[in-house]
Amino acid sequence: MTYDPEPRYPLVGGEVQAGWEPLVADVARRRPRVLAIDGPAALPWERIEASLGSALRARTLDVRGAMAPWGEIQRRTTSAELSGDPVFARTFEGPLSDLFEELPSPATEGLTLVFGPGSALVGHDLLWYADLPKRVALDAVQRGEAGNIGQPPGEPGSEQRLLFVDWPMLDRHKQELAGRLDRYINLSDPDAPRSVEGDVLRRSLAELAVRPFRTRPTFLPGPWGGQWLRRVLGVDTDAPNVAWSYELITPESGLLLGDPEPVEVGFELLMAEHAMVVLGDEVAERFGQSFPIRFDYLDTLGGGHLSIQCHPSETYMRETFGLPYTQHETYYVRSPRPARRSSWASAATRISTRSKPTPSWPSGPARSSSPSATCRRTPRSSTVST
Repeated sequence: MTYDPEPRYPLVGGEVQAGWEPLVADVARRRPRVLAIDGPAALPWERIEASLGSALRARTLDVRGAMAPWGEIQRRTTSAELSGDPVFARTFEGPLSDLFEELPSPATEGLTLVFGPGSALVGHDLLWYADLPKRVALDAVQRGEAGNIGQPPGEPGSEQRLLFVDWPMLDRHKQELAGRLDRYINLSDPDAPRSVEGDVLRRSLAELAVRPFRTRPTFLPGPWGGQWLRRVLGVDTDAPNVAWSYELITPESGLLLGDPEPVEVGFELLMAEHAMVVLGDEVAERFGQSFPIRFDYLDTLGGGHLSIQCHPSETYMRETFGLPYTQHETYYVRSPRPARRSSWASAATRISTRSKPTPSWPSGPARSSSPSATCRRTPRSSTVST
C-alpha cells in the first residue's frame, strides 16, 4: 500500500521564501508606516521582534501589553457550564478584541512593527500572519513551554484553554483576515521561517479547493495503540505505538503548499476562502466555515482495547458546549484479526461528524460530563479510522 505522510501541492504563481531576509526585503520594497504581525500565543514573539525590529530599524509595539489583566481575561472567557471539569469546557464564542482593554496607537513617524495576537486590530498598512501548526503549539503547551492568549509570559498554559478558548477564537480571527493578508509565515522553525505572499496563498487555495487533496496527517500514541499503521503504512514515529492518524480533522489539520520545502497552512484558511466549493452550497449553509467531517485511522492491532466512546446528544452539545452539532461515527474495518472468545482486533477507518476538539485524555477511569451521552465500547479491535 502506498501512503504519503506529507502530501504536498504546488503554489500558483509564486514560491515559498525561506529565511528572514525576504521578509526584510519585502518591507523595504513596500515601505509601510505600520507593519502588523498577528498570530497565536505560542509563537516566539521576542525572537520575531529581535529578528525584524533591528533589521528594519523600526519602533516595536507589543499588543500583548494592551490586553486586560490575566484574571480579567479568565473571567471574560469562562462559562459557568462545565465549571471545574478537568478536561472539557464550553467553547468561547467571543472575538479576540474582547481580551483587550484599549488598543494602542502606533507612532506617526517612521516604521512601527506591531506584533502579537490581535495585532491586526491595530491600524496598519501591511499585514502578516505568523503561524504554527496546531500540533506544534499543542506540544509546546503540554511541555509547559507556551502559555495561553493573555497569560503572563513564562507561565505554563492550559491545554483545556488552548482547545476551547484560544483555538476557536483565533481561528475565527484568522478567517476574518484571510482575504487581506499580505503574507503568511510558517514559524515551525524560528531559525528558518518559510513564508508565502498573500495573493499567492489565495490563488493556491482556490486551485486546491476544486481538486482532490489530503491534509498533513498527525500521528498520536494512546493506551490502546497498535502497530498496523507502522507495519502496513510505514508511519515513522518515536512513540511506542500509534493509536490515531488524524487524516483530516479540524481544527488541527494543515495543508502543505510548495516543494521541496513547503509552507504549512491551517486548513481553516481554505474554509474561510472556499467553504462553498469544498462543502457544496447546502452543507456550507448549515455548517458555515466549519468542516463537519473527520477522517482518521484508529489502530489497535497489537495494542489494547479501544476506549469507551461517549457522544452527547445534539441538544446537549449545543446547550453545554456551545457547538452546533454532535458527533456520529461510521467505521470501515480495514484489517481484522481473529482473537480468542468474542474479542477481535482490526485496523479500521472512522468517518464521523465532529464539532469539538479531542483533548489528551488523563489517566484513570473513563468519564463523561454529559448526562445524555450515547456510550458504547468497541470490542478488542485495531481500528484504523478515516
